Amino acid sequence: MTAVWITGLGAVSALGQGVDALADALAAGRSGVSAQPGSEEHALKPFAAAAVSAPLAVGMPPAQRNLYDRHGLLALEAAAEAWAQSGLPATAPQPERAAVAWGTGLGIVLGLLIGLSRLIEKAIDPTIQVLRNVPVTAWVPLSLVFFG
Repeated sequence: MTAVWITGLGAVSALGQGVDALADALAAGRSGVSAQPGSEEHALKPFAAAAVSAPLAVGMPPAQRNLYDRHGLLALEAAAEAWAQSGLPATAPQPERAAVAWGTGLGIVLGLLIGLSRLIEKAIDPTIQVLRNVPVTAWVPLSLVFFG
């Protein structure tokens, strides 16, 4: 059996940017929900929401940053923090460690795409529904059979 370690965590939330900020806020019992002003221009009344106010993808060139929506930028920020914590270089010498990071990142991105696009949901959801029928405890032996 191969051991698996979580090598890095990343978080971007209304409680702060980074895992440490999130953990501290949760331990202190703070809420990220606050009053939002709304907009007369858009006929939007004031409302309560957990808004992320931290700037996203600051180190990314504007032309590249504009290719992503806000959800993608949030996922990239969290993934960048997790990658930095893992201690992996940009090109990982241990691909199995990188595979966990890539798998998690792809899972988040696919989840966002399925949630935001009916077309992508119709294309991918049947495969996911077939895989959901396999019990969680069966994935370990199946993974060993498939991947060695």
